[in-house]
Amino acid sequence: MFNKILQLECEKVWTYGVSQCVAIPLTKIDTIDEVTGEMNDTSALSLVVYGESTQHLELMDGLIEQILDEKWKAYGRALWFRSLLGFIFFYCCFVSAYMLRPSSATTEHITRGRINDDGETESTNSSNYLQWHPIDTQCHLMYYSEWPWYHGWFRLGCEVMTIVVMLFQILFDLGDIRRIGFQKWFNFLKAFPAKLMFKGAFLFILISIPCRLACSFHEIFLTIDNTMAIISVLLVTQHFLYYMRAIPFVGPFVLMVYTIIATDLVRFAMIYSIFLVGFSQSFYLIFTSCERDSTLIKKTDPLGSEFNNIMENPVDALLRTFIMTIGEFSVLYREMAACDNFWMKWIGKIIFLIFETFVSILQFNLLIAMMTRTYETIFLTRKEWKRQWAQVILMLEMGLTPESRKMHLLRYTRPTGINKRVRSYVVVSRGDGEKTENEELAAREAKEEQKREERKQLLKKKQREHEIKAKALALMSAKLKTEVKKRRVLRQQTVDANSRL
Repeated sequence: MFNKILQLECEKVWTYGVSQCVAIPLTKIDTIDEVTGEMNDTSALSLVVYGESTQHLELMDGLIEQILDEKWKAYGRALWFRSLLGFIFFYCCFVSAYMLRPSSATTEHITRGRINDDGETESTNSSNYLQWHPIDTQCHLMYYSEWPWYHGWFRLGCEVMTIVVMLFQILFDLGDIRRIGFQKWFNFLKAFPAKLMFKGAFLFILISIPCRLACSFHEIFLTIDNTMAIISVLLVTQHFLYYMRAIPFVGPFVLMVYTIIATDLVRFAMIYSIFLVGFSQSFYLIFTSCERDSTLIKKTDPLGSEFNNIMENPVDALLRTFIMTIGEFSVLYREMAACDNFWMKWIGKIIFLIFETFVSILQFNLLIAMMTRTYETIFLTRKEWKRQWAQVILMLEMGLTPESRKMHLLRYTRPTGINKRVRSYVVVSRGDGEKTENEELAAREAKEEQKREERKQLLKKKQREHEIKAKALALMSAKLKTEVKKRRVLRQQTVDANSRL
């Protein structure tokens, strides 16, 4: 139906034999509005790219794919490389700002004098010694001049550059939100989890700034600063996955990771958490009972019990059980075997056997099978990666101004007739040209007839193979019967000869 609509709307430019050149108006097809340059959410390209069903993927071939290729050549590739280089620069400054942090402001370095460029403490007279104070250890990140140049002034420069680049990025995002609206901006962004995490990292970086300045009030601000740094590093690094989606030999694997996390791991976690909570609390009760018996024995004989409780609270039991599911169960089983309560020891061994069977073996192998199925499905569906690649192009397009979009639109379109404002995309077809409805029906019937003939040939081939196998089995059975008869005759002749002898 989509191709039929395109045939009705297209305008023939020239025809030569079986080849023809047609101009297809892009008013309702392209995402760029021809008049204003704004994004058109109701265009065919937008509906196909952001369609949730797999049937939308069937429309990725033909005209839609050609338009996406033109967009990638016109501005997508250049914007992608420029954005990647900018992020690499930001990432280098960001990582340097956090990785060059000194471990702590020790009393040796802060109270004994100034640190030189070699990381050694300069000796000073005792009259110049600083008085030690807890603030010196809480605010050691603020003493840029007290550390070597790479821990001090260079780190300060990287921090300032990180904040400046981040503020510029926030201003650009605010400009996009003002131009297209927050709802549309967020709809573009939520298709890229890695970019969403990258934007979320800005919030944690901004929170760490006042925490750094307020370090002298309480040591909790240093803890918050370190926590924000840990979260920010994790979120910012994931942004590389956004750029990997546009690379043909890496993009499908990024899509596999997203799909496995969103489908297989979520379903597995829902089932696994039920078993994990139940078995962890069972082990906690068993180890609590064993600890009580061990305490009673140690009161009379300090060396009488070798039991050590590794599950002192329910949270420790939960973590220890999770660690046991990934293969590290020797510590738990050793301590359970050392339990002084006979009944608890054997009950624990039985529960351990059940847990290993139904969780470590059954469920984890089920998870591997689920992930394998998802991997094979995506690997065989190349069109799904095309949709991800198209989303990257439209995300880059969203960051352009309306004037820039209109200029790029002129590079891969031509005017429609005498109207210079309405643009069309020129397609040259080297085939039978436009077919009538009867010709299309005849071609479809011929194709169905060919499929039926192929099925008949396949059935005949299978029947022939079955007959050959049956004949081979009958022949082998006859040979086997003949061989058995020969052996029986030979055995009888041997018996008769022995009796005559």
